[in-house]
Amino acid sequence: MAEDDASDYAVDTGRTESQQVLGLFKQFEKRQSRKKDVYVGDFRESVTHENQELSKLVEARETNAARAKHNFCNEIRSHISTALAPLVSDRKGINQARFDNRQVLGNRHPLSHPYFAHLSLVIGNSNVLLADYSHLSKLIDTVCEVGELGEGWQEDCERLTRLLRIGKHVAERHVDEVVQKKRAETLAKGNERNIADAKEVQEASIFFKRQMSIEEKSGDKVPLPLGTEQMGALKYVEELQKKKQSDVLRFLLRVRCWELRQLNVIHRASRPSRPDKARRLGYKAKQGYVIYRVRVRRGGRKRPVPKGATYGKPTNQGVNQLKYQRSLKSTAEERVGRRCANLRVLNSYWINQDSTYKYYEIILVDPQHKAIRRDPRINWIVKPVHKHRESRGLTATGKKSRGLGRGHKFNKTTAGRRKTWKRHNTLSLWRYR
Repeated sequence: MAEDDASDYAVDTGRTESQQVLGLFKQFEKRQSRKKDVYVGDFRESVTHENQELSKLVEARETNAARAKHNFCNEIRSHISTALAPLVSDRKGINQARFDNRQVLGNRHPLSHPYFAHLSLVIGNSNVLLADYSHLSKLIDTVCEVGELGEGWQEDCERLTRLLRIGKHVAERHVDEVVQKKRAETLAKGNERNIADAKEVQEASIFFKRQMSIEEKSGDKVPLPLGTEQMGALKYVEELQKKKQSDVLRFLLRVRCWELRQLNVIHRASRPSRPDKARRLGYKAKQGYVIYRVRVRRGGRKRPVPKGATYGKPTNQGVNQLKYQRSLKSTAEERVGRRCANLRVLNSYWINQDSTYKYYEIILVDPQHKAIRRDPRINWIVKPVHKHRESRGLTATGKKSRGLGRGHKFNKTTAGRRKTWKRHNTLSLWRYR
């Protein structure tokens, strides 16, 4: 038996594999340590090299500063010695000085005297300063003029923007008349409505020209006509979504529906298809928020019984013509909530539909992300009580199927159908009653 155990230990495959894995791990650690040492060495060399360059630069700056200081001191000393030379007051001294000057100058011209040279230098510097001052004053005047021109330019830009808005309104009317053939045909037939539209367009164009002429003559701001207010991007998309029968939306929905049919039943979207709707329902374009798309098959609910046998009362014999008590949107939220169990369902909205499916986008929130836990406007969803709120009828679409409301019409479903039934069918016998 001992020999068999020794032979089994000698050919133990698990031990050999563990030794191989241990050897690979040690090799990996050696490589990592080598890489770390090489990185530290390179970093030290780069720091040393930069330190040397900085020290050389500091030395050069100090040398230049010392040289400039020495030259300045020499110039000051020469000027002070010239200014502190002894003056001559009496006539004999004056004559003697003149005689000495004549002897010193000799045959030279008087302009070559050092005093004259210094005074000429001072006068020249003064003239240079005066010229610089005049140049600077002219520059200041030009800068003031440029500032006034900038203000005028801003006013011109505002006026042009306002006029362009009015022109856009007029151009849209013209484009509608040119592009839409039906309107052009009815206009040719003499339809009163199209004639009124044509008159309105004509009046708008006349108003546009009049506004241009008025604002060119007087710089007063003229109020814009109704219907020319400026809209933001999200507001523009929101208004566009309200016109689902328009050519633009019909084409866009048809193309997107084809694309959604090719994708998986549940998949993640990089961004919301309807950013205006998503933002109204609580979505923010920051970390911690996720968008998932899902499709749900349309139609009623068939009762899952074998061969249509319900084994019940005649009122419950139905199998085919049954309708699910909750909406398809709540079903979509529940399916995505089961797929992404670590996320919390915030809300959802419709994006598309065809004859077979309805497509929804679900807004989910990551309760473990710091950006969510630190945001006081959304960190309420982090609490454990909000787990799988889509399965318990706590989302907006889930509440609609619970029969919640005020008034006598909701007496049987106040606080929930099951809770009301239990309250009505429970006999409470208090000791003191």
